[in-house]
Amino acid sequence: MGVAVVTGANRGLGAEWVHQLLEAGWKVYAGFRKDLGRLSVLEHQNLTVHQLDVVSNDSVRDFADNAPDKIDLLINNAGVADGRWRNLTEIDDSWALEVLDINALGPVRVVKALYEKMNHDSLTKIAMVSSLMASIDDCHIGRSYAYRASKTALNMFTVAMKKEAIEDNIT
Repeated sequence: MGVAVVTGANRGLGAEWVHQLLEAGWKVYAGFRKDLGRLSVLEHQNLTVHQLDVVSNDSVRDFADNAPDKIDLLINNAGVADGRWRNLTEIDDSWALEVLDINALGPVRVVKALYEKMNHDSLTKIAMVSSLMASIDDCHIGRSYAYRASKTALNMFTVAMKKEAIEDNIT
């Protein structure tokens, strides 16, 4: 197997992806923002963990600088909810911008920082974790505005990046 990078790897889906990839024989470079969480109990010779705050360009650059030289899979899982179900009158501008920064721009920062390590002869895969709540067609109720907007923006970044990155054998 190859080398996988997982962001938001300390809990939830991220921690489970780390576990599954290790079980499948991958080498995993796992990013966490504050607490090691489930990573603290995953002792494995093929696991390397490193602090990563996707909002901080310095943190993203440090994470990328310490990443393996050749990456075969990136799972961009780091993200935040927005205190779901806030209604229109409860939208907080600064919090909404923070949610957009983490969920939409954070994954783009990570791809940009790791791009040269993913650009090699074999095909590299990138998985961006989005949500059904990003669907414009499937938005049957309002609320959760910042989260919905952030994941919709992530989807557009993903589609646009795919069209450009395929030239470098990254999909």
